[in-house]
Amino acid sequence: MATLTENLATGAGSVVAGLLGTARSTFAGAGVSALSSSGVAAAMKDLSALRGAVNAFDASLRTRAKELQPSPEPSPFPEPVPAESAEPPVPDSGPPADVSQPSLDWFARLTSHQGRVRDRHARVLAQMPDVAAALAAGRIADGHVGVLAEILFSATDEVWAGLVHEQSELARIAGQMNPLPFKRHVNQATHRIAAAADASITRDLESEISAAFWIDRDTGLGRLTATLDPMSYAKISKILTRLAGQISYNQRTMTTQQANARALIHILTGTPAGTSGSSSPPGVTMSVIIDQQTLVHGAHTDTICEHADGSRIPVHVAQQLACDATLTPIWTNNAGVVLDMGRSQRWATANQRRALEAMYATCAITACETPVTECHDHHICYWEHGGRTDLTNLLPVCEHHHRWIHTNNPQVTLDQHRTLTVTMANGTTTRHHPDRRTNHHHHRSTPNDSDEDHDNDDHNNI
Repeated sequence: MATLTENLATGAGSVVAGLLGTARSTFAGAGVSALSSSGVAAAMKDLSALRGAVNAFDASLRTRAKELQPSPEPSPFPEPVPAESAEPPVPDSGPPADVSQPSLDWFARLTSHQGRVRDRHARVLAQMPDVAAALAAGRIADGHVGVLAEILFSATDEVWAGLVHEQSELARIAGQMNPLPFKRHVNQATHRIAAAADASITRDLESEISAAFWIDRDTGLGRLTATLDPMSYAKISKILTRLAGQISYNQRTMTTQQANARALIHILTGTPAGTSGSSSPPGVTMSVIIDQQTLVHGAHTDTICEHADGSRIPVHVAQQLACDATLTPIWTNNAGVVLDMGRSQRWATANQRRALEAMYATCAITACETPVTECHDHHICYWEHGGRTDLTNLLPVCEHHHRWIHTNNPQVTLDQHRTLTVTMANGTTTRHHPDRRTNHHHHRSTPNDSDEDHDNDDHNNI
């Protein structure tokens, strides 16, 4: 990477063109159509490492571009391109090219949103060289940098400085897990750092609040979007979740997104939301996972404070919500496994759903990052086969894996620590662990580090 940067700095920009030509010829001769599933998996892993190197170099170019800015307010648009030219004018000599962010995005054929993402990633990597080195070496992926970029956007100076100080450890941890569990690890670190510095976890985000609504020109459908502060979001999402849950309970053919839309329409216009029905749905509430010490006394070094899907929530927001909420304690044993709450009906009860959310942030299948709030409650021993609606027989699985299990009918067992073992007809076995434990340094095993042997043709399916 350093050699490439030095070559470019001396004007040898043809090095990049040479790499591009080599990559194109390599990809063209790769013989993808002849690859086995193992070959596809290996190639995808190598491609991820290559993307890391490219993205790290992209960040270096963006950092250098900021150093070359001629003024605090660069031109918002690149120089116009002649109609007969297919490439932007980047002369070898003469006036300097416009290297403002909009121009770089134009050169890179990125949308403004994609460019802002890359620019935030560049800011992270410029301040965290250990993370940048891990990305360039392929040990971590762009998604890990995205987690830190999200924190950079909202964190106070004290919290961000603490993360920068721990960058070497963050790079090491990121190399051991996918971006979603890494996000939850970083969230916990921000609570710990804020507590040690007696600082707020997030800066004042009032100026970031916005909303927009418009007609999509392609479809004619109306679209709405809003950016809210954590407290307002928590309150609004609680209302929408409760009503959407009632709608989907009575109309189970609806997707989660459709039920959310019906709930929003009902709240804003008063139009009937379609919740009428003789059966009463189980209570639907917003789950916040927070340890008792944090709830009562505030953040500490081992604070847990997050939404059910694993996204972080400031401690003061969770405490304010608790002031006007009905608290349902979920007791766990020393392994972090929620104790059985019993059987009452065919569908999981509200308490059982809360219990599953306390143990899982995502689908129970390793490496699947579908939030638990979007998962089905799967009976390990099917209900129609006499299975009970007990926690020991329930798993949160996404729609894809729920369908996969019923289609392939593997042998599925769950031990007392909720280690899930899936055995195929050919004997292939994989193990999966809950991703939310009291031991916060635990991370879910992936198909590459599980303690069982895997057949590469099968394990990627589950």
